[in-house]
Amino acid sequence: MHLFKGGVSVLIVSTLLCGCIRNRYKPLVVIGRRANGKYLVKVTYHAPSARTVYLAGNFNNWTVPRVVDENRRQDSYYPVYKLKPTGTPGEWGLVLELPPGMHRYRFYIDLSRWEIDERNHLAIREAGGAAYNYVIVK
Repeated sequence: MHLFKGGVSVLIVSTLLCGCIRNRYKPLVVIGRRANGKYLVKVTYHAPSARTVYLAGNFNNWTVPRVVDENRRQDSYYPVYKLKPTGTPGEWGLVLELPPGMHRYRFYIDLSRWEIDERNHLAIREAGGAAYNYVIVK
């Protein structure tokens, strides 16, 4: 089982979990706090060959588009988080609100496959083989 192989997360909280920082890459960074107690979090992901990148996790009930036609209405109560190119080659990003706590997430690439961010070393591979990134917001 792959558990916390080092790295950074929001506010460099993984330092408490693994005792070290092995790189400066921050896949999710708190950039502000709202009056409602939620945090504004900037998400970045490197996927140079991707045509579309979505973020899904326990914070949006793993909601991703169900149809290839992205102009059709999403019939879900939960938001769909679509990352946009940042201007840096191969990099995608977005800003979203997250409540404090631990969040499990991964990326849905080209409406066909799930991926984790290998540069965020705060990840767990579960018994069934699925891998997830984690972030702690506080």
